[in-house]
Amino acid sequence: MFCPKCGTENSNSAKFCKSCGERLFNNQNQIIPDESLSTISRWLKKWIFEIFLVWIPIAFIVGILLFNLMPKNLNLPGMWGSSVDLPGMWSASDGSIKTFSANGLCKNMMPVDIGGPQTYILSKKTDSDGRYILQISQPPNERTLSLKNKGGDKVEIFEDGELLWTMTKK
Repeated sequence: MFCPKCGTENSNSAKFCKSCGERLFNNQNQIIPDESLSTISRWLKKWIFEIFLVWIPIAFIVGILLFNLMPKNLNLPGMWGSSVDLPGMWSASDGSIKTFSANGLCKNMMPVDIGGPQTYILSKKTDSDGRYILQISQPPNERTLSLKNKGGDKVEIFEDGELLWTMTKK
């Protein structure tokens, strides 16, 4: 067999020219298969098939199952589901500034700040007094308050039934 590029004579079983490295063709003008490429190709096709037809559907089904197993009354950080737009800065009647972010972080809500992040969870529904439960946490400390929406940008914060502050959104 002769190389179509440089004309060098090669053995009939050669896949590449011994002189210039050009890929060789057999008598029917077909590329002589390279076994290593076909092995890699088969392996790659197998993994692509497995990933797209097996693992992605399994991950999708598991995701749906986990989503459906989540409690429906889960209290998520922030104002999820309540009528109070809590994220932002609030002026409290005690002269302090209280801050709530949409990702569940808050500031100045604990009587003593021991350092570290403070987080909050606001209930979706009101209790029998028409107040939302506001759970504040700064591990290992926790504080349960209740919040009454006074309309607009004004809320009242209670602890054990006593009014702590009236807050106005800045």
